[in-house]
This record gives sequence, structure tokens and C-alpha cells, in this order.
Amino acid sequence: MKLRDLVCIVIVVALAGFGCGGTDAFVFKKNEFNRSDANFNKPLADRDDVTICFNGIGTSDRRVALMAEEECGRFGKQAQPEGESFGECPLLVPVAARFLCLPDPARSPGTSGDTAASIDVTK
Repeated sequence: MKLRDLVCIVIVVALAGFGCGGTDAFVFKKNEFNRSDANFNKPLADRDDVTICFNGIGTSDRRVALMAEEECGRFGKQAQPEGESFGECPLLVPVAARFLCLPDPARSPGTSGDTAASIDVTK
């Protein structure tokens, strides 16, 4: 196999991964697929922190912050940035943005969807 052929294959595979939504930001749920975890497949009752996995090239900081705010807002809390790291998230979305979910006296659980839904985060 020639080097040129190998380069073409690598580019095609990489583009296929990017085209399949593999680079969309998402809320990381540790042990989500660990069936022996006590909280496996159970909805969260409360949240003290949230981690958003994202690709620094295709996702804006604003989008990540809004996702964290929406997730913390589900529990009547507000998101406060705590930092970023690598190694926790999958390869195509390698950046892990960590946020603390702190009490927000201006909100009650379930009301954040009204404000987050009205903001266009696709830009």
C-alpha cells in the first residue's frame, strides 16, 4: 500500500467520524454503561457538578456554558466553571469542561428550560 493511499484512507475515516455527529458536545455521565453501578439507568435526583465533553474546534464556549447552565438548571442550580481537562472524554470530543452546580435562589427545579430553550445555541 502506498503512502498516498494510506493518507486518503485516514482522511476518509476521519471525515466519516465528523459527519456522523461524533463531535457533538454532550453531558458526560460517568459510569453510564456500568451495570454494576448503584445508579445505573436511574434518573438523577440532584447534581453537584456537570462535565460537558466537546471538541474545541467545532463547539463554542458559549454553547458549552449554555449546556451546563441548562443541566444544572434542571435541579434549580446555576453552573459555575471549574476548569477543563483531557482524558476523560472520547477521542473526537476530547475536552472535558467541568462546572459546579451551585444553589440559585432565583430558580426552582424545572424552570430553566424556559430560558435555555429561547436561546439559539447553534451559532
